[in-house]
Amino acid sequence: MYIDRFLTYLAKERKYSPKTVESYANDLKEFETFLAEVRRKKIAEAETKDIRRWLVWLQSQGRKPRTVNRKLTALRSFYKFLFKTGNIAANPASPLKGIKVPKTRSVPLSEKEMNFLLEDFPFPDDFSGWRDRAVIQTFYDTGMRRAELIGLRNRDVDRSAGLIRVTGKGNKERRIPLLADLDRTLRQYEAFRDAKFGPQPADAPLFLTDSGRKLYEMFVYRLINRYISMVSNKEKRSPHMIRHSFATHILNRGADLNTIKELLGHGSLAATQHYLHSGLAELQKVYRNAHPRSRKK
Repeated sequence: MYIDRFLTYLAKERKYSPKTVESYANDLKEFETFLAEVRRKKIAEAETKDIRRWLVWLQSQGRKPRTVNRKLTALRSFYKFLFKTGNIAANPASPLKGIKVPKTRSVPLSEKEMNFLLEDFPFPDDFSGWRDRAVIQTFYDTGMRRAELIGLRNRDVDRSAGLIRVTGKGNKERRIPLLADLDRTLRQYEAFRDAKFGPQPADAPLFLTDSGRKLYEMFVYRLINRYISMVSNKEKRSPHMIRHSFATHILNRGADLNTIKELLGHGSLAATQHYLHSGLAELQKVYRNAHPRSRKK
C-alpha cells in the first residue's frame, strides 16, 4: 500500500520517467522482502539498524557501491515521503551515508574511430544494417542518451524545421539540429523499415528491433558494444561512450560549454564541465603550447 502510493506520487507529481519509477519499485520491494524474511517487520516499521543491516547484506552479495547507494537513495526518498504524509515519526534512512565510490572516467572514442565506423564500416544493405548505422549515427550526431533514443517517435524527427525533438530527464524537451547526413541515413533506414513492417504512424517508435518491436536498453547496449569492439580496443563500450565522444569532439572543434550543455540536456554547467574532463584537458594542453604568453614566468 505505502509503496504503491509512493510510486504514484513519483509518476504523477514528480513526473519521473517509467524507467525511474520501475527502478524505485524494484529497490523498495527488494528491501520489503528482506525486512519481512530477516527482520519480521513491515516496511513502515523499519529502523535505521534494519536498513544498515540490509546495506551490509547487499555488499556481502557482491553488489557494487553505486548500486547500494542507489538503493539507499530510494529508501531515503520513500521514508521522506512517509514522514511528510504523517505515516511515520522519523525518516530511518536519513542518518545513513552512502558508500564512497572510486571515481572512474570514461574515455571517448577518437574522431578517427568514429569516422571509420560511420564512413567506412561495411554495414549490411538491409533493414538491420541501416537500423544499426542509424542508431549509431543518431547517438554521435546528437549526443542524446540511450533512454532518449529509445523514446524517439517518428513525429520527433521534424524535417520541415530541421530538428529532432528529444524528451530528456524530468520530461524536459530539447531540440537538436538534424544534420543532412543523419537525415539521409534515417530516410534509408525508414525505407527498409516500412518495406519490412509497413508504414509506421507518427506516434510509433522511430527505431525497431528485428521483430518490429520498440528497442529496449540491453538491445541498444549490445548493438553499440558489438560495433565499437570492431573499431576500438577500449574496455568500456556503451552508448554513453558515443555521447561522450560527441561532446568531446565538438568541444575540441570550438563549441562553447553553454551550447554543449544545452545539446546534452544537462541541468548545470558544472555537470558539463565534469563530463568533458578529457576535452578540457586537451584544450588546456593546446593553450599552453600555443599561447605566446603561456611560457612567461
